[in-house]
Amino acid sequence: FSLLSQELFDAAAAALQRASRVLDYDVLKEVVSTQLAAMTTDSAEPSILLELPTVYAVWKPPGWSVSVGNQDAAASDGMDEKHAGGNHLQEWVQKSFGRQCAIASDGGAQYGIVHRLDVNT
Repeated sequence: FSLLSQELFDAAAAALQRASRVLDYDVLKEVVSTQLAAMTTDSAEPSILLELPTVYAVWKPPGWSVSVGNQDAAASDGMDEKHAGGNHLQEWVQKSFGRQCAIASDGGAQYGIVHRLDVNT
């Protein structure tokens, strides 16, 4: 038995969900901003900005490359990741998460890297 009509209940639930998304976004933005402010561009290794149950937000320092995706395109560009030199984020992901997360070692699944945000690209 409810004192609210279904329509009012649904509207209240939708409003609460919208408000919680805003609060979650504000908290996430604050956490990431704090983490980024604490980092220097001279950091030698990537670092975890945020850890959620199924997702990690990782900071990639300058000088590190990400060579995942269309392997045919990479081969046609002559960019075989094992011979490109430098530091590769996917190798750090494998080393850091490979034991506890199978996708981190799966090249066919792009080592679990699903999106990256780059400045000036």
